[in-house]
Amino acid sequence: FNAMTGDSFSNMSIFALSITPYITSSIIIQLLTIAIPKLEEMQKDGEEGRKKIQEYTRYTTVALALLESSAMAIGFGRQGLLHDFNAWNVIIAVITMTTGSALLMWIGEQITSKGVGNGISIVLLFNILSSIPDDIKSLYYRFIFGQSIPVMAGAAILIALMVVFVVVLNNAERRIPVQYSKKMVGRKMVGGQASNIPLKINTAGVMPVIFASSIMSFPVVISQFFPVDYNTIG
Repeated sequence: FNAMTGDSFSNMSIFALSITPYITSSIIIQLLTIAIPKLEEMQKDGEEGRKKIQEYTRYTTVALALLESSAMAIGFGRQGLLHDFNAWNVIIAVITMTTGSALLMWIGEQITSKGVGNGISIVLLFNILSSIPDDIKSLYYRFIFGQSIPVMAGAAILIALMVVFVVVLNNAERRIPVQYSKKMVGRKMVGGQASNIPLKINTAGVMPVIFASSIMSFPVVISQFFPVDYNTIG
C-alpha cells in the first residue's frame, strides 16, 4: 500500500491516500457501466454522457476517500499513533486526507484538460518516481553493499533483465493475418491484398495490477474499524 501511494503512507502526508481512490472509483464505474443499462446509454451519448459519468466518478472518489481515511484515522488512533484519540482529531485527519485525495484528482483532471493528457497517470507516476531514491538505496544496501563482485554483477544483470522484459512485454504484439478476397470491377480483378491486425499481448496494461491491489486493500481498510486484542488470540 505504501508503494502504491508513492511512500506517502509511511510519511503520513496530507496526500496519504494518493490518487488510489480515484483509480478504484474509475474501475467501479467502468464495471457498473457494463451491468447498468442507464450508465451504458450515458457512455454512448457522446461528450455529454461522458461528462455525467466523470461526475459520478468524482462523487465515488470522495466517498471512497472518506471511507479509507476514516478507517486509517480510527486504526491509527487505536494503535496510539494520534496524540489525542478523540472525535475532533479523527475528523481533522479524515478531512485532511480526503481533501488531499480530491486535490490530486483535480490536478490530474487539469493536466488532462490542458492538452497534456493522461493526467491521473502522470500524478500516479510522480508518486512512484518520488520513492525511487529510497528504492535504489534499499537495493544497494541489500544486494550490493558488502557483497562480492559476482553477487553485485548478478543483481545488476537481474534488474536490467527485468526492465528489458517489461519493455518488451509492453510493446509485444501478435499480428493476425487477414486476406482480402478479390472481386470483379468492370473487366479487372481488384483486391486480394494481404494485411494483418496487430493485437497487443499486454492489452490490459497495469490495470489488473491496480485493480487487484485496490481489492486487496479493502479488507485491511475495513479491519481498521474493528479493534482486535491480539493477546486473546490463540
